[in-house]
Amino acid sequence: LTVGTAVALTFMAATYWIWPQISNKPIYSRPIGLFQVVLWFVGMALMSNAMHAQGIMGVPRRTAEPEYSGFDYPTMFGGFEELNVQIAIGGTLLFVSTVLFIGNLVLTMGNPRVTGLAESLPPALSGPDDAPRVLDDLRLWVGIALTLVVLAYALPLAAIVRRGGLLGPGVGTYPAWLIPLYDAIIGAATPIISAVGDGISALVEVA
Repeated sequence: LTVGTAVALTFMAATYWIWPQISNKPIYSRPIGLFQVVLWFVGMALMSNAMHAQGIMGVPRRTAEPEYSGFDYPTMFGGFEELNVQIAIGGTLLFVSTVLFIGNLVLTMGNPRVTGLAESLPPALSGPDDAPRVLDDLRLWVGIALTLVVLAYALPLAAIVRRGGLLGPGVGTYPAWLIPLYDAIIGAATPIISAVGDGISALVEVA
């Protein structure tokens, strides 16, 4: 919903605004533009609602079995066939909306150029001199980003590897000759990870 609805509609609205600014040509059809964004919203509402409902029922997010034959999922309401139809209808509406959006822009290029469409952008409320210097320190922010990546992924990846590897239980993700080195690294990292976990738990209890 974030990317497919809010972001997509924002980009469409921005395109309808900036396209005449760049080309000096008015949008081919305002009614088509308004109908297209409403159609996109309806299509996304139908498709995303059905996908959410299937997810709540227990359908895996990604699966190699599109018909779900041989799987037993408890249904809350309706059935998979009805939800699949809803997804198909929503996807069709999204496709039609996309065609209208692109077509409206292409037909706009056939309009004659007019004057007075371009709007001057207002000046910025503050310039680069008013920004704190710390915001321009690239090394600092790269370091913060790398630290956040390590904090977010190190422990989960270590747990996945410890339980059988990144490719599934019993499947190693490293050559056999690296097993002694891997065991040594895991043996050294386990106390550190446990200490960090205990420290976080203690901080949470204090807070």
